[in-house]
Amino acid sequence: MDLLRLNLASLVLDHEQDALQHVFIDDQDDESDSDDYEQLKAQAVAKFVEKLGPVEHEERLALMKTSFGIPSEPQHTHKFHALPESTRDKRHVEDRVWHNYYYMSGLLESKTGGFLRLLGPKRGMSMQFNCLIEVDIRMKAIGDDDTEDKTLADGCMELIEDQVSFETLCRCIMSCPYGSVAFNFIIFRWGFEATIELDFLEVPEGGFSMQMCGYTTAQKNYYTFIDKNCHCDGVVSSTGRFPQYFVAAVQKDDYFLVDFAEGKSPLIFKPSIHGSEAKEYSFCNGAVVSVKVSWSTAFYCG
Repeated sequence: MDLLRLNLASLVLDHEQDALQHVFIDDQDDESDSDDYEQLKAQAVAKFVEKLGPVEHEERLALMKTSFGIPSEPQHTHKFHALPESTRDKRHVEDRVWHNYYYMSGLLESKTGGFLRLLGPKRGMSMQFNCLIEVDIRMKAIGDDDTEDKTLADGCMELIEDQVSFETLCRCIMSCPYGSVAFNFIIFRWGFEATIELDFLEVPEGGFSMQMCGYTTAQKNYYTFIDKNCHCDGVVSSTGRFPQYFVAAVQKDDYFLVDFAEGKSPLIFKPSIHGSEAKEYSFCNGAVVSVKVSWSTAFYCG
């Protein structure tokens, strides 16, 4: 069973920096699959993050990409090939082979009021053999008249297990009459999904603003959770549970690090088939947060 990570690409940041030496040992070593080796890499990343200090998100992102070999752009780009008769008015009523394969007639369109946030949390989905991606994005018409919402993207695409690239950042571009939509995605073999929840135990008087990001060490992925370019508001005014939670995909035998961009050592978490783990982080301003990472997966491996 594989885990597909799919999200709407919003902004790609490109920063040219001087080349930095990689903090990782060459991954071509045949013995690099051991758990001890991956744990050493996770600790090396944590020490590197400490040396970065409290730098701005854009600079931190550029340094992490350069140092860890994280690609600035997807390695593969391809067009969104919509299946025939897959628009919203046809996908649940037609009788083509793919409609029957995915039991489209038995699926009901979800009724959601208001707006759905595109930026997060981005959830993973499991796939075995084939996976259907259904896209329906509309631009909200502003005003009290009868102007209809404009369709930005509408259609279905199929991902077939033996025809996709694994552990590779890909981009899919969907061209539509009113614009284009770009999707970045990665398909992991034996992937785990991490749900990150924050519970603030101590908060200084007047509150404070925070940043938060995450890294995986083996697959070298970077997650931006809270910064000035994100939809999520990073202002913390009182103790208690933070209203937003976050999601990341982590490969089996990888490590997941949560960093608050203060120049302190990030929290290190090891994926698990199920269960959760909580660790405390103390901010430089005296605030204390409990970071809980809950693990889930669609498969079982003994």
